[in-house]
Amino acid sequence: MPKINDIEPPKRSIRDISINRHISHGEPISDILHSKKGHTTKGRKSIDEEPPFFSYVKERENSVVYDYSDQRRGLSPVAKFMLWGVAGVSCLAVVFAVFSFFSGATVTITPLEKKFTVDGLYTAKTLPEDGGIKFDVISLTKEEKKTIQATGVEKVSQKAVGEIIVYNNHSSASQSLVTNTRFVTEDGLIFRLKKDTIVPGRKLVNGTTTPGSIKVSVIADEAGEKYNIGLADFTIPGFKGTTKYNNFYARSVDKMTGGFVGEISKVSPDDLANAEKELAEKLSTSLAEAISLEVPSGFILYTNAIKINLGKAIPKSTTDIKVSEVNLSGTASAIIFNKEKLEKFIVDTLGLEKGQEIIKVYGVSKLLFDIATTNFNPEKDTSLSFKLGGTVSVVWTLDEDIVKKALAGKGKNELSSVLGSYPSVVKAESYIVPLWQNFYPDNVEKIKVEQIITAKDD
Repeated sequence: MPKINDIEPPKRSIRDISINRHISHGEPISDILHSKKGHTTKGRKSIDEEPPFFSYVKERENSVVYDYSDQRRGLSPVAKFMLWGVAGVSCLAVVFAVFSFFSGATVTITPLEKKFTVDGLYTAKTLPEDGGIKFDVISLTKEEKKTIQATGVEKVSQKAVGEIIVYNNHSSASQSLVTNTRFVTEDGLIFRLKKDTIVPGRKLVNGTTTPGSIKVSVIADEAGEKYNIGLADFTIPGFKGTTKYNNFYARSVDKMTGGFVGEISKVSPDDLANAEKELAEKLSTSLAEAISLEVPSGFILYTNAIKINLGKAIPKSTTDIKVSEVNLSGTASAIIFNKEKLEKFIVDTLGLEKGQEIIKVYGVSKLLFDIATTNFNPEKDTSLSFKLGGTVSVVWTLDEDIVKKALAGKGKNELSSVLGSYPSVVKAESYIVPLWQNFYPDNVEKIKVEQIITAKDD
């Protein structure tokens, strides 16, 4: 009996076996089995001509071992063409959907610009009539100080000074008070009225009685530091024994200052004059810079529209006989104009024609401004004559919302006819997305209007 060697099949799991879907489940196994390369069974083609589902069969006694290979058939050219066709159409559909979602139009317009010369004498008022220009005033106060060397000492006797508010809760009638009227604190310190005044009578406001009041300046009855007191209440001893005594009273606004008796440092006239000059220059610059920062948004402040008033340099009393402190205070008042209203005023002054366009003026803040009113006092005067000179740029711009509504749903070639009613349009171009779209979007939100303006304010 011949010796039969066992043949071990490759170690493969049944999960590794690929199934040829083209083999009929009803085909006899004998038709697809072979023992040698090149043999055929029952009319089947040899393995050299067409690989079967099983690449080879190894036989042994009473058993057959199958060796499976994972071979796949490729797609036919027609199937490949159809597959690529579907993919291409899908891509085109996605691209079309994306472009449609991000569709829109941009219209670029170059409006008409012209330069005009402004040169005239104009009048502004705090309460102008129709067509007039209004001016406003802002102001602030600052103080500068400087310490200088003293040249000597002097004996002084100074009285404290301050401000109080006098109240009249006696009747609706006003009350006159003469210079040197006494006001006494609870501690018995006497301060005297600096000048004649009239205290208004009380009033009835919304059913409530409100005392009449007035702020006045007072000076201590005697010199000395003991009169440098803080906030205090005062009575008027002159009304004692009458009903007015309890109904007329006063209260200090701030502490009393300046009371002193003794030696203080002395400054030479030359040193004081030099200190005053230095402080004046420093304070003037500081005031101009500070008030420029106070200009409200939308208003114009011209350089020559600032008026600065400086006080007199005063050496401050001090017990340090080696140095003296010089103080200088000043006030800056600035004339300001509402920018939009001033531009409209200039348009009216130039006599420019107004159509559907919106006329804008550029360069107004760069015009030269001069006050023509002699000794103009910005804190009191209500009328101002001033000169304006220079060049401004005028631009006839379009209302972008109106343009969008006019273009919505129109054909691309209708841009010229839509903008034809605006003679100030120098040039107009449009760009529509997607590129194959020949109509502007119906939705105005998808239409963007850009105006190219070269004129600038700064």
